[in-house]
Amino acid sequence: MEYTPYQGVELTKKGTDQAIKIKRKHQVLETFLVDVLDFDRKEAHKEACELEHAVSDAVLEKIYEFLGCPEYCPDGNPINIDKNNIVQEEEFVPLDEMEEGSSGRVVRVTLPRETKERLISLGILAGEDIKVRRKQKQGCISVIAVGSEIALGKDIAKKIFIAPKGRNV
Repeated sequence: MEYTPYQGVELTKKGTDQAIKIKRKHQVLETFLVDVLDFDRKEAHKEACELEHAVSDAVLEKIYEFLGCPEYCPDGNPINIDKNNIVQEEEFVPLDEMEEGSSGRVVRVTLPRETKERLISLGILAGEDIKVRRKQKQGCISVIAVGSEIALGKDIAKKIFIAPKGRNV
């Protein structure tokens, strides 16, 4: 880290590389905790914060491979980041956390390829607008996408990330 009075702090190349490495560890561990061990996202984040400093690079890579080399963590952020995208580029929320009547644009879908392809065939893909029509107590969510109403389970909806319109989340 380099400090210049009245100018702020800037990470050195070594510091940036270390930050990226720790962030990736956190995201892979968080993905494992959510997708394999069925942790809730908030609890997985907390646990990943503890584990990221203890897990070796070799173990982390085996976990990453076991997961199928996912592109995104449960929060929808890219796992394989570099210094150009270390900061989250936009604010978005999981579809399952949006309220009835709210709408937004799909920005990311972090599901397996087969599920993603099915959603694309229904019109749920990055760049498309979506509106939450109804939320059921069991966790099912009904949305309007490309003029059609589609029912999604909570397990699917929590991995579809939306840039909300009007911040109605």
